[in-house]
Amino acid sequence: MRAVDDALASRMPGVLRYVAPDRMRVHDVGKVTLKMAPAELAKVVATEIEKLQSARGGQVGEADIKLGGVMRAELSGPDFAIDPKGPVDQPVSETETTTWEWTIQALEGTDLFPNIRAKRELTITISNVLSLGGKDRPRMSVDPWQHAVTIDVDLGTYTHRLVQAGNDAKWIWLTFLGIVGVVGAYFRKRKSRDQRQRT
Repeated sequence: MRAVDDALASRMPGVLRYVAPDRMRVHDVGKVTLKMAPAELAKVVATEIEKLQSARGGQVGEADIKLGGVMRAELSGPDFAIDPKGPVDQPVSETETTTWEWTIQALEGTDLFPNIRAKRELTITISNVLSLGGKDRPRMSVDPWQHAVTIDVDLGTYTHRLVQAGNDAKWIWLTFLGIVGVVGAYFRKRKSRDQRQRT
C-alpha cells in the first residue's frame, strides 16, 4: 500500500535502550525499562538508563531504530509472569524520551530435572503503529524488530520442590501406615474374637 510506504519513509532515526535484570531467583520480581527517543537524544537516553542500572543493577542493551509517530513495545517470555506498567502503544516525542516499563517475575518452569541455574529468555518486540485513513480506522503494526534478553535464573529454590515432595511423601507414608495400622488392628481384634468364640 502506498500509504504504508509513505508512513514508513517518513520515520526518523531513533535510538532504543533498555535495562533488565541479568540474574534472578525463581519467584523474584524485577523490572524491565525501555526508552526510545530521536537519535539526537541518544546521550539523554543513555544517561537515563545508566541511572536506572546504577540503582538496580542488571544488563543494558541498545539498538538504532526507525521511529514513527506511534510505537509499540511488547515484552514476552513463557518463563516469566509479565505485567506492563503502561500502554503498549505510545506516541513518541521528538524532544524527550518515551518510556515503557514491565514488572516481571521468574517462574519455576516445567523442567523435569532442573539444574541449579538456567538461562531464560525474554523477547522485546518493537513495531511502528500506523493509522491509515484517519484516527477512527483500525491501527496496524508494521516492521517489527525483535531482540532476545537472556536472564540467568537461579533455580536453587527448586529445592523447595524436593522438600515439598519429601513432606508430601512423608504424609502419604504416614497416612498409609495409619491405614495399615487400623486395618491390622481390626483383623487382630476379629481374629481374637473368633478364637474366643471357638473356645
